[in-house]
Amino acid sequence: NQHATRHFQATQHPIMTSIEPGENWSWCYIDELAMELPP
Repeated sequence: NQHATRHFQATQHPIMTSIEPGENWSWCYIDELAMELPP
């Protein structure tokens, strides 16, 4: 996601979380780690 990557580069906020319906995951740019979140 280019928008989220640019946001991380500009702000150093490391966690991106999907807001798409039915998606329950996050991505950590620092650790390059995907996380599945509880619904």
